[in-house]
Amino acid sequence: CSALPAQTKLDHIWLFGYANEADTIPHFGGSVMDFTGDTLQLYKQEREMPFKQTNSSICDTAGNLLFYTNGVYLANAQHDTIPGGGCCLNPNGLVGGVEGHKLPQGTLILPYPGHPGEYMVLHEGVMLVTLDVLRAFGGPLYYTHVDMNANDGKGIVLEKNVPLLVDTLDFGKITATRHANGRDWSIAVKDYRAPLFNTLLLSDEGITVDSQVLEDSYGSGLGQAKFSNDGNYYANITLNPLDFGCAAEILQFDRCSGTFSDPVYIPVTCNILSAGLAFSSNSRFLYLLANTEIYQVDLWSDDLAASLDTVAVYDGYEEPIPGFDDLALSTQFFMAQLAPDGKIYINTTNSVRSLHVINAPDLPGDSCDVQQHSLQLPTLNAFSLPNFPNYSLGELPGSPCDTLGPLAGFSAIPAGLSVAFSDESLRSPAAWSWNFGDGSTSTAASPVHTYAAEGAYEVCLSVSNAYGTDTLCKTVEVMLSSTAEALAAGQLLLYPNPASGQFHLRLPAGWQPQGLELYYSNGQLARRYAPGKAGYSLEGLPAGAYFLRLVWDGGARVVKLSVQ
Repeated sequence: CSALPAQTKLDHIWLFGYANEADTIPHFGGSVMDFTGDTLQLYKQEREMPFKQTNSSICDTAGNLLFYTNGVYLANAQHDTIPGGGCCLNPNGLVGGVEGHKLPQGTLILPYPGHPGEYMVLHEGVMLVTLDVLRAFGGPLYYTHVDMNANDGKGIVLEKNVPLLVDTLDFGKITATRHANGRDWSIAVKDYRAPLFNTLLLSDEGITVDSQVLEDSYGSGLGQAKFSNDGNYYANITLNPLDFGCAAEILQFDRCSGTFSDPVYIPVTCNILSAGLAFSSNSRFLYLLANTEIYQVDLWSDDLAASLDTVAVYDGYEEPIPGFDDLALSTQFFMAQLAPDGKIYINTTNSVRSLHVINAPDLPGDSCDVQQHSLQLPTLNAFSLPNFPNYSLGELPGSPCDTLGPLAGFSAIPAGLSVAFSDESLRSPAAWSWNFGDGSTSTAASPVHTYAAEGAYEVCLSVSNAYGTDTLCKTVEVMLSSTAEALAAGQLLLYPNPASGQFHLRLPAGWQPQGLELYYSNGQLARRYAPGKAGYSLEGLPAGAYFLRLVWDGGARVVKLSVQ
């Protein structure tokens, strides 16, 4: 994930809540699954927001949490309510207030194209409507506009509860994929009237709404919907409340026109409790979760229904619940999500710590390696699983909608007077033009340049293709190893060490780091600090060994720190 372009928003950190079905366990705290390092990190985090089925969060490119929601309100990385984002989202639906966190895939956070640091939160309520009988439907669908540039990075809400669709909708299942131009987002929200698919486009001009009728589409109800990782397929598994049947519908999707085609319907054996699905990272396999079975569909097969293969059957495991004598709850299959590590994680139909894992979902049959209740969260999890798309999907080369000019981006790694430049541009650049700020140039995509002397140089990269040109300039400081030598000579003082509560830094005269990063002993990022403060807080960090990394353009220095 760290190699993805800086403009890409990543889904690094998942937040979970805990509660049991009777809501008798307090809602304070929950589990975090953190994918920012080489290995998955699990830890408990104290916070007040409760999660159930509705769960969505967004991080920056380094995996730092920006904000999250449970469908009731919005909280930032400090776990404070974002100004303007308090209770309650979905004002006209039955599901609102403290009940707004009980709608599967009931919210989704998308970066606002062309508006860096701004996000659109799509969220849906539940309506009670009397037809032949009193029934629950999804709707209305709203958006809320969040600016995380404001309020010192803590965010504000610019618009809230703006209606998009006021009709009766499918029960949650908000999902999206990147448009073929690599910038915009195509969003699918199925109508309760089965043949109608609402297709929304989020562009730099806002959200537009369209719809498409597909005759003989399967009914609406509890389940899960997703686009494939490459955006070429859409799948929806549904428990139909009219006949208690269960089926998956698989459709091809055109990322340019935003239209669905060639529906295939696959009946599976479900019950009235749960149904879910997820695609493999290579977009070849679709996994269908039918409460006690996991099925695999090979999308490369000429006959999708015939390719249906059972890859797991619930093993009957019941998890003991601490604090409740003789209470053990089943761990049947519910909803699934493809994670940044390429694995698929599956929650259960009860408030337990267990998650199931498909370790190799890109492989056929039993080789996909389904491991039941193999991952234990630090807290109980009540049906919660984050909802997010493939944020790293780019443009579709050769598509008639791939008409956007490139977006320039690069990184620079100095090593003495030599600097390695890496192109990180988006939208398929075809040509590169570097100006290194010392009169030298290059047309290589990722050149290495050696300067004649130390100094600060303005480096500019211009990228172009048939649709346009974009230029980005950065100041790159080039120096010999004198900085590292000065710091290594004992002129850097970190105190107290061991530390408790906070620590202080004394640096050589004239040296000011551009950033401070604190890492756990396993290499996982713990905190970032703005340099120049009188003291740096360690509040909330567990005791143990840490590494403090001081970063500047000329290099970095790592110092060991013990926290008591």
